[in-house]
Amino acid sequence: MENYIEQHEYRGFNINIHHDDQAGNPRQEFDGMGHMVCFHSKYDLGDKHEFDSAEDLMEYLNEVHAEWLPLHLYDHSGITMNTSGFSCPWDSGQVGVIYMTIEEIEDEYPLKNYPDQIERARKYMTGEVKEYDDYLTGSVYGYTIEPKDENKGIECGDSCWGYYGYDSISYMVDEAKGNINYAIKEYKAQVIVERDRKREINKFMRSCWAY
Repeated sequence: MENYIEQHEYRGFNINIHHDDQAGNPRQEFDGMGHMVCFHSKYDLGDKHEFDSAEDLMEYLNEVHAEWLPLHLYDHSGITMNTSGFSCPWDSGQVGVIYMTIEEIEDEYPLKNYPDQIERARKYMTGEVKEYDDYLTGSVYGYTIEPKDENKGIECGDSCWGYYGYDSISYMVDEAKGNINYAIKEYKAQVIVERDRKREINKFMRSCWAY
């Protein structure tokens, strides 16, 4: 595959970083702890829900004492989402919230300190929104490994996809290097086994046919 965006050479292999054009929607692929509720006439955003309006949603959040963060959308040559808002008032605005009920927070973070529970929950929900934004903006990646000429005999054609966020690339490269190290180690072990097997065969042949 030639359409890589980065290439890293390591121990006779090329680690190629690609955009993942087939990445799944994390709100459908993964089980998040936050509930992402959005209202938009043009886009189908966030999780499926049964709220008829933003007013119904806020009434529910007050009833269950939920902790929530606003979801802001910027729509200009593509869409992007965050919890802090955008500077452009014409192409952006709040489209919903992400929330966790107090009961869910206490189950997930059984801490004695209530402010710490809330802080962890808010940080986690912010991370879920960042992951969803990576999906919306196409910032999802994968890697392939291909041997250079000197390593054609070593099988390490691994690939892995579905890494959300550009900051995940360094982790991907480290993971690929680990796979290469393992493949080289296995190859060397096989070479030793094959060498010892040939020695045993030669030894046997000499003992049987020496005269």
